[in-house]
Amino acid sequence: MYEKKEKQSIHQYDNLQKWLQGFLYPTLKTCYRALEVNGTLALYISDFYNVKYTDTMKDWIINNLPNLKYMGNIYWWNENNSKVIRPIFTWRKIK
Repeated sequence: MYEKKEKQSIHQYDNLQKWLQGFLYPTLKTCYRALEVNGTLALYISDFYNVKYTDTMKDWIINNLPNLKYMGNIYWWNENNSKVIRPIFTWRKIK
């Protein structure tokens, strides 16, 4: 979630755990099924204010999608605000 708008998925769930189970994890499974072997998943997602979930997401991927190998992050920033650097997490499907 990158903004506080009603159309964001987080507004469909009343707590973080329900959002993880009902949105993020199913989305990751769908992405995994769509990837070909040696395909790369580049995921732009970041913790939102005081809600921390990216470490939980990475742990979930390790435990539930073992054929994804974490490749590291690439980073981008808005040229109008170079103080905010955003990670893009990348995985490769190995089998």
